[in-house]
Amino acid sequence: MKLDIRTLDNVGRLRFDDTYDLSGMEFFGQYPIAEPLRFSGEVARRSGLAALEGELTTRLHLLCDRCGKAFQRDKAVPVSVLLELSLQDEERDDIIVCPGGICDLEAIAVPEWVLSMDYQNLCREDCEGIPLPDDE
Repeated sequence: MKLDIRTLDNVGRLRFDDTYDLSGMEFFGQYPIAEPLRFSGEVARRSGLAALEGELTTRLHLLCDRCGKAFQRDKAVPVSVLLELSLQDEERDDIIVCPGGICDLEAIAVPEWVLSMDYQNLCREDCEGIPLPDDE
């Protein structure tokens, strides 16, 4: 989905709700994003900049790193970024430039999601791992 942030001066706020298929994306030997990644929120003018506030959500299908058991976990990631037509201050790395005023939401959503992925997934915080056979 693409948003035209130039229209903010006229409409005040732009709401968005989109989904992305990341099922082919590998994380540490697994493909945990079997369900669509949803990105919803809004963009509004704040102090002359366009401020995007949103949330990425999906249900992950994972294997426990300790015991190998399959489990599912809902995950939500807040997203808060500033958008602008061009970069006025080269020192600012917290602003995403939207050439021509067109902002590609997928180009924001996917990197934010990838950076939020956990490197270790446990079915339970107190998972003890694979049970050892009893010595008899």
